[in-house]
Order: sequence, then C-alpha cells, then structure tokens
Amino acid sequence: MTRVLDYFSTLVAEDESLPLTEAALSLAQDAYPDLDLQGTLAEIDELVLHVLKTDGEPEERVKRELDLLFTARTEIHPNRVVCHTEEEMRELQGVGTQLKEMRIVDHRPMNGHTASPAAMASLSHGSESVTAGGSHE
Repeated sequence: MTRVLDYFSTLVAEDESLPLTEAALSLAQDAYPDLDLQGTLAEIDELVLHVLKTDGEPEERVKRELDLLFTARTEIHPNRVVCHTEEEMRELQGVGTQLKEMRIVDHRPMNGHTASPAAMASLSHGSESVTAGGSHE
C-alpha cells in the first residue's frame, strides 16, 4: 500500500470520529499527488462575511460587532469580515450584469486564477448545472 493509502486507512479506522472531508481528500491525493491536503482543508473551512456598511460607524467596530453577533447565533467564528461600498457589493453580487444562476457560483480563485462567469457558464452542459459554493471567498 502507498503512503497516501496508509494515511487514509488511519483516518477511517474508527467509525465514531470519521473525518469524512479529510478522508476524501487523502484518497484524492492518490490520483493527484500534488494536492495540498492541509491547504485544501483550510480553504474549505474558511468563512468570510462580505457586508455593506451603511451607517457612520467605524469599520473596525462594525467588524467586531458582526463577528460577535454571528458567533452568538451560529457558534461559528468567521475568518474575516470585509466591509464594502454599495458599488463593490453590487459588483460582487453581479447585480445588473449576471443571471441569477451565475450569482451563486463559487468564484474563489483556483490555482491562483479566478474563473470568469463566461468560463463558469461553459461548465454547464444541457441539463447538467454548475454546482454552487457556499458563502466562501
């Protein structure tokens, strides 16, 4: 057995605490040896809140309060809170420029390059559709 499959075996040895994502990525390493397991896990676990700051409050105070409120409601800490202008938010959401289907596509950079909406649209074939990502950056 290879080193990658040995690692997979240790991950799935106990049913009680099976780290499913890590196990799946460790299997993928067998086919893609250059796959950065820890980097991919970190990327999957990243949560960024993009917000529109509309009042005159200082940005750091808004970020701190949103972090506290989000954590109180969800028990999850966002990695970052990013404040945007109204124009930036409209651009991020594709308002007036993209079909609603393209607004939910995961536009995170892949290998240092962000996929364009046109490139993402080309991934859709017939009845197949592009799967949407979460609220991640």
